[in-house]
Amino acid sequence: MPEWSWIGGHLPILAKYIAKFPSDTFINVVMVELAKQFPDSEMFYMDFWPFLTPNLSICNPEAAYEVANKLNLPKPITYRELFDPMNGGPNILTMNGAEWKYWRSLFNPGFSMGYLNEQVPNIVSSVEVFIEQLKHKEGEVFVLEEVATRLTMEIIMKVAW
Repeated sequence: MPEWSWIGGHLPILAKYIAKFPSDTFINVVMVELAKQFPDSEMFYMDFWPFLTPNLSICNPEAAYEVANKLNLPKPITYRELFDPMNGGPNILTMNGAEWKYWRSLFNPGFSMGYLNEQVPNIVSSVEVFIEQLKHKEGEVFVLEEVATRLTMEIIMKVAW
């Protein structure tokens, strides 16, 4: 577990890691870097009092599967506070229990290996267009987010349709 302080909990260590990145870096990138300091830990606890609720960071795929699927532990209330306004209300990211299981079961066929393997030609075709777009921009400074978002949306639409 990261070094803890009586005064600031884990905020001082978090601030130290945040300072290593640009100011607009997504917090998950910072947490991955922090997790690298504990390679033998499957998970670690972060105390963000008094600003946020405590956080359990899970760094192992099997442990994450156990918590999310087998045990179906409830997600923190902060998930709803953060994501519901962006997503227009309750969604699979913020749901818990039977409600989450029901909606997750509806998505399962779309994530089966057989279905995803069938979609490889569609995905490859979209990525080829993306690569051509990048080649046309060679030597220029441009916003990668715009073309990457278009690629993401195109693949989602092809696979979901």
